[in-house]
Amino acid sequence: MKAHDKHQCGVCEPKFHERNHYYYSKQFTVRDLETEQRYFLDKIALLTRTVLGWGVVCGLDLEYCDRQLIVKPGMALDCCGRQIVVCESFSLCLDSLMKECPSHAYAICLEYDECMTEETKFPSDDCDGGERHEHNRIRDRYRIRLKPWDDHCHARREDCFPCPDHGKRSASETPERHCPPPSLQSYLCHHLECHKCDCCACVVLGQIIFSDPPKIDHCTHRRIVYSNPKLFRLLECYHGDLTHIVDFNWREKTRSAQNRRVSWEWFERLMDDGLTLHFDRPVDPRSISRHTFIVALTFGDPDSGRIRTERMRGKFDIQPHGDCGSVTFRPSHRWRRDESSFSVLRQGFDVEITLRGSNIYSMGEEDQPGRALDGDFIRDMLPTGNNSPGGDFFDWFHVEGPPHNHHAGQQEENFYE
Repeated sequence: MKAHDKHQCGVCEPKFHERNHYYYSKQFTVRDLETEQRYFLDKIALLTRTVLGWGVVCGLDLEYCDRQLIVKPGMALDCCGRQIVVCESFSLCLDSLMKECPSHAYAICLEYDECMTEETKFPSDDCDGGERHEHNRIRDRYRIRLKPWDDHCHARREDCFPCPDHGKRSASETPERHCPPPSLQSYLCHHLECHKCDCCACVVLGQIIFSDPPKIDHCTHRRIVYSNPKLFRLLECYHGDLTHIVDFNWREKTRSAQNRRVSWEWFERLMDDGLTLHFDRPVDPRSISRHTFIVALTFGDPDSGRIRTERMRGKFDIQPHGDCGSVTFRPSHRWRRDESSFSVLRQGFDVEITLRGSNIYSMGEEDQPGRALDGDFIRDMLPTGNNSPGGDFFDWFHVEGPPHNHHAGQQEENFYE
């Protein structure tokens, strides 16, 4: 068996690595030079299979035309970490198999191969007198073959690395309590299994079931090498260039006040100016509405003994500011008039501001909505967000009753809390 046919490619294959030690007057033999090559080839393969993984890197699409299976150019890494490059389209004739094996499933296998090139003749070095033939080069090649489908070898399986969510259970079951829960470092530390390649070194390009025409599945069982550009693009698609809330105009006053309690007079001035939030990108005006920007008042109802919530009516002013943006909510004149005569509010109330981040978008290209607002207001930190699109912004403060209602407001405060 040739060295490249072996597929037992664990971490300790080979068990040790040796390289040449150079010194003056050292005599080189074929063994020395082969050792030099093998050392670096094995090191590269070890790093490739354990860090990058294995599978299709790019290309290698499959087509069926005129009873031939065509494999397009591309590149793959096999389970042993060897590079397989297909530079020209490769065709397999399916006539005989379609007749002999109807409805049978086969794996379309790409395998690493080598061949000897540049044959050279040498004079005989023994008593036979015949010429000796050697080859000057070893060329990397590949083989593409159809093998009877074997689920154990050819079906794509996820690596033996369970997701942390696998430990969750139904709320109807009694949960295990781990306090504190294991850190990410601890979790990963207990799942550092070494790479194994104990089945075959075949890179499965797809599955073919012989019928007329054949059914070709080139995605379900195809392993993919997630290169850094691919991973970056995936992160950029779902998490890149998100819009965040960077400031709001009631922040300074409410954070400096004890228990976020502000005066009635300050609240009146705030309503004159409106509730303004600032974003680090312009937001799509079509995504701002009473359904996505909610201002609610909560207060105790002394008649029913319940806590009531009422939404504040108003209008929105969405403005771009260069590469930034802002949204201002101004309550309607009718609400301001009704509010001044609403005796329950004059005993004190909470103001709750909510922005539905999953439904508020940045300005996209060609008049299309951009990505959702990264709105989670976590630990009272700005800018908002956890690097994922969506998430609600929520903030609140308490408005004390007018000074002449201070005593009544204090009674209502006790009732309300």
